[in-house]
Amino acid sequence: MFNPKNGFYFLLWFTFCFLLLPGGVSGDDNIAFDGEINVLGLAYPEKEITKHDEYFEILFVPEFTITPSDNILVKTRLEVRMDTENFAHGYIDDLVDAEHRWAVNVKDLYVETWKSFFTIKVGKQIFDWSVTDTISPCDNLNARDWTDIVEFEKVGIPAINLRCGFDTYIEAVYAPWFTVSKLPDSGNRWYPTLPEGVVLKEQPDADKHQGNVAFRAGIMMSNFDVTATFFHGYGFSPSFQLDMISTAEFVLVPTYRIEDVYAVSIAHEFFECNFRGEVGYFDQEKNDDFFQYVIGIDREWNALFSEIDSFYFLIQYMDETVTNHNNPLPFETIDFRRILSDSIAWKSKYCFENDGWAIQLEGTYNFSEYDSYVEPAVLFTYGNLTTKVGVGVLSGPKDSFWGAYDDNDRFFLKFNWQY
Repeated sequence: MFNPKNGFYFLLWFTFCFLLLPGGVSGDDNIAFDGEINVLGLAYPEKEITKHDEYFEILFVPEFTITPSDNILVKTRLEVRMDTENFAHGYIDDLVDAEHRWAVNVKDLYVETWKSFFTIKVGKQIFDWSVTDTISPCDNLNARDWTDIVEFEKVGIPAINLRCGFDTYIEAVYAPWFTVSKLPDSGNRWYPTLPEGVVLKEQPDADKHQGNVAFRAGIMMSNFDVTATFFHGYGFSPSFQLDMISTAEFVLVPTYRIEDVYAVSIAHEFFECNFRGEVGYFDQEKNDDFFQYVIGIDREWNALFSEIDSFYFLIQYMDETVTNHNNPLPFETIDFRRILSDSIAWKSKYCFENDGWAIQLEGTYNFSEYDSYVEPAVLFTYGNLTTKVGVGVLSGPKDSFWGAYDDNDRFFLKFNWQY
C-alpha cells in the first residue's frame, strides 16, 4: 500500500537528484558542498557493573545546497553515525524519524522558494523560534534526541513553512505527521530510575493522524525584537500512563498528549548587552497547566586583557508557575521541558591571543532541588579543526534530576572538523 510519508520523502529526493542532472543547474557556483565531522569520546570514572565505562562516537554530517535559480534553493543534510553502544543502528526508511537513532539518517531535506516578501519551504526541517538558550517556551515544533541528555539534539520533522514579511512578519507551520522524541534505552546511563515493580515500555509508533500547527508573528520596534507564537499539537516531551500487568508489576507507557502553547518573546540590545526573555502558557491535556518564563543577558568583551583577546558571558534564569496540577501518576516523572525550573544557567568563554586557545565554563544550578551540572573545558582551534577536552560534573540529592545521575560524572574529548 502506498505510504504518503514515503511518497513525500522520495518526491523531495527526486527533486534533489533531478537538479544534479546535467543541465539541471546552471554553473558550478550554484552547487555548494560542506559539512562537518564530529568525534566524541567519554570516560566515566564511576565504575558500574551493568554499564560501560567508555563511549566513543563518530558523526559525519555532509551538507548539500543547490540554487537552480535566483528564487529556488534545495538543501539536504545527512547524518552517518557510529558508536560503541549501538545507540545508532539501521537506516532511515521513512520521512518520520523512529524512536531510536538511525546510523544513516536524513537530518533535513527541503525545497525553498521565495518571491518578494513571501517565502515557502517544504520538506524535513529544523526550526529555531527561541531567543533564549536551552529552555524556550516559544520553541515547540521539533522533537528532541535525549539519547545523551547532556548532548541532546533537535530532530528534523516534515513540515510546510509559510512566511510573509521581513523584520515585520507572520509565519505559519504545518507538520502533517507527528515525530516522537528519542528517549534513553534500557541499559543507557541516562535511563531513568523507576520505582520497584515498574518498567518503562517502548514508545508508541510515530504515526499520529493529527499533525502539529504553529504560528508566529514578529515586529521590530525601536530595536526591540518582539514575537508572539501559538502552538497546537503533541508536546515533544512525553507524559506517562501506568498500566497494571499484575498486582506486583506495572508498565510505564510514554504518552504524547495534545497541548496549546501561547508564548511571547522579546530581545533588545542595551549598553552593549543583549537582553532576552520568553514567557509561555502551556494548556495541556490530562497534565499540568503552567506558565514558564526565561530571562537572560549576555555580552562579549573584546580586548579585555590584551588587544586581541575576548570574553563572552551569558546567564539566564528559568522558572514556572503551575496553574492546574494534574499528575495522573502516584510518583513524579521527568518532563524534559521543566527540569530546569527555578534554575540559573550560564555559559562563559575566554579566548586568548591569536594562538587558538580558549577556556570555557558552562553549567546550571537548581535553587529548589540543589542539584547542578558543571562543565569546564579547554579548547584549541587549528584551521578548521577544534579540539575540546573537559569534564562534566553532576551533583545533588538522589531525588533531584541531576543528582539521580551523579554516577555519570565524565571526562570528554571532542573533535570538530568543518570542511
